[in-house]
Parts: sequence; C-alpha cells; structure tokens
Amino acid sequence: MTTSLKPEDIEPHAKLVEKEFFNWQQRFSSLFDPSREKLLATLNAQWEGPSLLQKAKSALAEIEVDRSRLLGKKSTLAALKKKIGLVDPVYRSVVGQRIRTIETSIEDPMLHAKDRLTQLVAELSLEHESIDVTIPGRRPRAGHLHPITLMRQRIEDIFVSLGYAVEDDREIETDFYNFDALNIPSRPAVSFAATPPIRRTIQCSFRSRASASIAASRWLT
Repeated sequence: MTTSLKPEDIEPHAKLVEKEFFNWQQRFSSLFDPSREKLLATLNAQWEGPSLLQKAKSALAEIEVDRSRLLGKKSTLAALKKKIGLVDPVYRSVVGQRIRTIETSIEDPMLHAKDRLTQLVAELSLEHESIDVTIPGRRPRAGHLHPITLMRQRIEDIFVSLGYAVEDDREIETDFYNFDALNIPSRPAVSFAATPPIRRTIQCSFRSRASASIAASRWLT
C-alpha cells in the first residue's frame, strides 16, 4: 500500500521551485521596472552583442529557454504536479492550491517580461531601420578628365600662347580634305583600322590621318 503524502512532504519541493524562480527574477529584475533607460542599461551590461537590438533578442531567447526550464514538462514544477495525486485526500486541495499559486507567480512575471522585451525589440528594430529624410544626402563624386586629354589641353594651351589656333572638326573626313586639299595626290598606306565602316561611295578615313579641318578652312577661303 502506497503511503499518502502530506503538505510537509511537498513543501521542500515547492521551496526549491520558488528558489529557482527567485534566481531568475533577480537576473531579469530590470524588466519589471517601468524605466526604459534602466532596462537598456541592464541589457547593455549583462548581455553580449554588437548592438542593443541583438542584446534584446538574446535576452528574449533566454526567457523562452528559462520558461521551458521552469514551467515545461521536464521542470521541477511539473514533477511537483505529478505528486498531487499521491497526497492524502484531506490535504489534496490545499496542496493543489499551493502548487497553483506557485505556478501563477512564475508564469505571470515571465509573460510580462516576454511582452516587455518583445515590445522593446520591435521599437529598436524600427529605430534601426528608420531613415532620417532630413539628413543631407551624399553627393556623387565629380569625375575628372583622362590624363591624355589633360595633356592634350596643356599642349594646346602652349601652342595657343605662341599664336597658333586650335581647329576642331568632325572625327571622320573625306579623302578630299584628308589628302587632295593638302596637295597630297598619292595616297599613303591606309590601314583597315583607319577606314570606318560607312556605306557610301565617297572614300573616308579618320581625321587623325591629317589636318582635315585646316585644309577645309583653307579651301573655303
């Protein structure tokens, strides 16, 4: 015959559960303080992470683990509940009420702490992802001329200072202004790369072959 348990047999186990919760409550005491600054200071001091947001997420994950440890199926409280059926029927209601009071005193604060941290994580996430439209934007960096272009401009400036004129014209010119107008009756060797693929009857080549614009200006005059 199984011996019935009495309240004094259950009380040591109940004290053990309360002690486990007390240790948890000491660590998360700042979650029950209405001050947001104190909560952030505690997170910054007790949890590791690159930012307050990561620390708050770590604390929230730790609460989930502790909730399973204190209230889960393998917790000391769950083992204590199983002993209610072994208590003498005379004291069973008293013991059941005692265990229920302990469970409520643990579950309610943990839910409050979880809700507080969940709200804080949402606020910190919003602050992290928000964009201040009043901050001046980043101006694109101004580009610069090619070194060859800069050197050409310097050379042109030198010749202009000596009295020469710089003529600028189209990049592709006809053979007339490239050769005939310059009194070059015989064509020099013209490579394939110097002949642009233009479908026309007039032979053309790149202006770099000769000073076509000078020839054109002299021809017109």
